[in-house]
Amino acid sequence: MGSSSATDWADIRKKALKEKDFEIADTESILLPVAYGPQNANSRWERLDHEVIKDLMKAVKDNGLRSPYFKQLLKGTFNTYDLAPYDCRAITSTIFTDSQLLIWDAKWRRALGELRNRYQGGPHAAFTILQLAGVPPNDRPEDQAELLPQDVLADIKEAARKAILQIPPAGTPEGIYTEIKQGLSKPFITFLDHLTQAVERQVSDEAAKPHPLRSLAFANANVECKCIISAMPGQPTVTEMVEACCEVGTPQHVATIQASIWGEQVERILKDQDEKFSKTLAALQPALQQSNSTEAFVQDIKEENTMQVNVIPKWIWTQDLYLFWETRTRAQIVNAQRHK
Repeated sequence: MGSSSATDWADIRKKALKEKDFEIADTESILLPVAYGPQNANSRWERLDHEVIKDLMKAVKDNGLRSPYFKQLLKGTFNTYDLAPYDCRAITSTIFTDSQLLIWDAKWRRALGELRNRYQGGPHAAFTILQLAGVPPNDRPEDQAELLPQDVLADIKEAARKAILQIPPAGTPEGIYTEIKQGLSKPFITFLDHLTQAVERQVSDEAAKPHPLRSLAFANANVECKCIISAMPGQPTVTEMVEACCEVGTPQHVATIQASIWGEQVERILKDQDEKFSKTLAALQPALQQSNSTEAFVQDIKEENTMQVNVIPKWIWTQDLYLFWETRTRAQIVNAQRHK
């Protein structure tokens, strides 16, 4: 039997109270990572600094469960300590709401069931789900540290960490990952981030995750990105898709498209006005030849051009376009005067 040393949890609670960290102060969990002697024998419990838990809680509060910062902090914490099932439950109880904790527990137990199936025929085949999950009568952390081998504890801990990453933030509806679409104005990289997070939470089989991610990155992309990806040779990777579509949906890209659309409209307006001017000039030519002044007709030209200018958004007008428009108006006036 391995030796064990108790943790002064009361001292941890006192520190938390002193720092007004009431959530930790109120918890009854004793967070004790497992430590091993030579040859991984004589497992014992050592204190897990309460600052570690505070950092995790703060990361969730300030950055969110989906943030890269929290994910890295969680991974670092779980890699640093050999945690028992009791510790995994204690940690999750400090960062999750009650409903999130229920979802996490269900996902964790499902993963432990897959773990137990994997153990069949090996030296760990005798372990039950209750033992792996650390539920009564297997809920004493000291017993868990002595009963479960280090490699089993590592598997349990990793299953707990992956289950944590599958939990949606509190108050956020969990949409089906197959229904996540890019939309017309959403940048491809933003769409891919949402899709990746949903696949990470909802697909438990690590080996199966790349396939839906790659297929949906194309199938649920907007029309423009689909055209870009379809034109790529072979079967592009997700990374290649991102590189090819990185500009689609950005403000600069949207502005370029709008400028192109309005450019076409400006061209149509100019063409229509030229045709209208030519017809009007031809119809009025007899009157212009008899008249001593073309002021009224010149004024009509100016008013018509001003009306056309107002049709086009101001943001599309460059200095060169204004100069072109003014030059064109003057040319029309000169042309009218020549037909006098």
